[in-house]
Amino acid sequence: MPNGALADLRVLEIAHSPAASYCGKLLAGCGAEVVKVEPPGKGDPVRAYPPFPGDQPHPEKSGHFLHLNGGKKSITLNLDTPTGSTIFKELARRADAVVEDTAPGVMERRGLGANVLEEINPSLVVTSVTAFGQTGPYRDLKTSELVTFALSGYMDLCGLPDREPIKAWGYLGEYVGGVCAALATMSGLAARDQTGAGQHVDHSLMDSMMMLLGMTPFEYLYLDEVYKRNGNDSPGVDVRQGVSKLLPCRDGYVHVDRGTPALLARLTGDPRLEQTGLAREEYDRLLTAWLMEHDKTEIANRAQAMRLGFTEVSEPGELLADPQHEARGLFEAIDHPEAGRITQPGAPFKMAGTPWKSSRAPTLGEHNEAIYSQELGYTNERIAGMKQMGII
Repeated sequence: MPNGALADLRVLEIAHSPAASYCGKLLAGCGAEVVKVEPPGKGDPVRAYPPFPGDQPHPEKSGHFLHLNGGKKSITLNLDTPTGSTIFKELARRADAVVEDTAPGVMERRGLGANVLEEINPSLVVTSVTAFGQTGPYRDLKTSELVTFALSGYMDLCGLPDREPIKAWGYLGEYVGGVCAALATMSGLAARDQTGAGQHVDHSLMDSMMMLLGMTPFEYLYLDEVYKRNGNDSPGVDVRQGVSKLLPCRDGYVHVDRGTPALLARLTGDPRLEQTGLAREEYDRLLTAWLMEHDKTEIANRAQAMRLGFTEVSEPGELLADPQHEARGLFEAIDHPEAGRITQPGAPFKMAGTPWKSSRAPTLGEHNEAIYSQELGYTNERIAGMKQMGII
C-alpha cells in the first residue's frame, strides 16, 4: 500500500501562522514530505505559544506547535543571510512546492520571490498565504485574525441582535484558510502534472473567509435585505416553522430543533406546546422548564429516538470520550521525545486506499544532518561553520 496519496511530493514550508502551518499539516498527513524551515535559535515563534504540559513553557512542548506540525521535518536556516538564501534556492530546486506566510515583499527582499524560485525550478508551485493577498489597497495593512474577521463581514453576523458584533472563538478563519491553501496548492500541482509548469498561488485569508458568509451576500444582492445578528437563535417568524436555537438544561446546553408542536408535546409531556398562536418567548419558557429537569445526553437520546434534531453541546472534557470520535479514531496518542505521550486530533477525513499518515511534530533542527549532510553533501566542517555564524 502507498505511504500516502502525496508520497512523491516534497514541500518546503516557511510558516508560523495557523493557516499556512495547517496547510502543511494536511499535505504531510496525506504523505507529502514537508520540510519546515525554522529560524536558528528559537525556531518557529509558535513554539513559545501555550498551552504547555503543567503550564511549564518549553520550546518542544507547545500544544499549539505539536498539533500544527505533526508529520513534518524541521531544519534551521537563516533566510535573511546571503548563504541562507542560496541554500534555500538549492532546496527549492529539489522541491515540488513552497508554502510561505511572510508579509508581502519579504521573500522578494530575501531574493526568494516566487519569480526567482520559478526561474530556478520552473515546475515549482509557490503558495503565499497572507491576510489580504499580494495585491490591493489592504496588502500591507497591519493585521490579525480579528482584522480579517471584521473586514470580511463575518463578524457582523456573530453575536446578539442588541449587542456589538463578536469574533468567533479560536482560529476559525485561519483553519479555513489553511484548508483553502492546501486545496490551492494541490490544484497547482495537478496543473503542473498536466503542463509541466508551476505557478504562484496568491492566497488571501479574507477571500477564504467569504465562504463563511453563506447566503448573506445574496440576500443583499437579490432582495436588498441585510441579515441581522440572531445570537444562537435561528431566523424565523413562527415557532411552527421548525426553527432552532440553544436552550439551557440541567447540566449544560442543548440544541433544540423545535420540530412540530405535536412531537415536542409528546417529548415533554406538556400539551401546552401544541397550542396555536403561542409566542416564541412563551414557547421557549415552557420548553426550558422541562429541559432544566433533565441532563443533556438524556434529552438528546430521547429526542433523537423520535427523529427530533436535538443534540447536546459538548464541553472540551467530554470530547475524548465521545463515542462518535472513538468509533472513527479521531483522537490519537503520539509519542514525542520531549513532550512525552500526547493526545491530539488526527485525520479530518478517511481515505480507504491511502490512509492518513500520523506522526509527531519535529524537534527544532531535528533533520539538519539528514538534509544538509546526507542530501546536500555538506561536510561536517561546513555545517559547524554555518552553525557558528548563525546561518543554520
